[in-house]
Amino acid sequence: MRRRLATLPQLGPAALFYVVFLALPLAIFFVYSFWTVSGFDIVPGFTLDNYLTGATTGLYLAILVRTVTVGLATACVVVPIAYVLSYLMLFVFVRRARLILDLVLISMFSGYLVRIYAWRTILGRDGLLNAALLQLHLIDQPITFLLYSQWATVIVLVDLLIPLAVLAVYSSMSNVSHEHLEGARDLGSSRLHLHRTILIPHGVTGHQHGVRDLVHPGCG
Repeated sequence: MRRRLATLPQLGPAALFYVVFLALPLAIFFVYSFWTVSGFDIVPGFTLDNYLTGATTGLYLAILVRTVTVGLATACVVVPIAYVLSYLMLFVFVRRARLILDLVLISMFSGYLVRIYAWRTILGRDGLLNAALLQLHLIDQPITFLLYSQWATVIVLVDLLIPLAVLAVYSSMSNVSHEHLEGARDLGSSRLHLHRTILIPHGVTGHQHGVRDLVHPGCG
């Protein structure tokens, strides 16, 4: 407890930054969502008309469904990749972990606009992917549905978010020691049981386990 209290002053600047530039703007937008617009002026007040309009208008519902679909698809791709890479770095390729992590995170040094335009060059009608497929005679004409589609959005978001996800999962999973896993194996835990009861809850959420949680059910 004392150690946690001692770290509070160190977290102060970062916490202040997020409060000022993230939490406060979100709170302002949340308040604005209950106000109305008259001409070009925002009229303070409290009304649920904006939410009712968004919930009953087909266009807004379609945008909401598309946003949620793209977000879920991106998460379903990013999280497993980040988990597998973190596991390989920490427990398989231990000596190469630093090199792999540097290769994953090096893309963060380039701006996201540069990476978006790079994917536009790859997926475009005259891009690298279509040129390669035409050269291999796998298609007769360029594929046009790859660009400006939900698939392109998911691909670009995956590329942008994988380094951040790897950094977060790797940092959390590093709390799991090799001795912890070896003890679980000695108590009869299978590989799937290790992931389900130790690596995922302990490494990702920080949940602590007792000895009983490490014992495989078949070895009672």
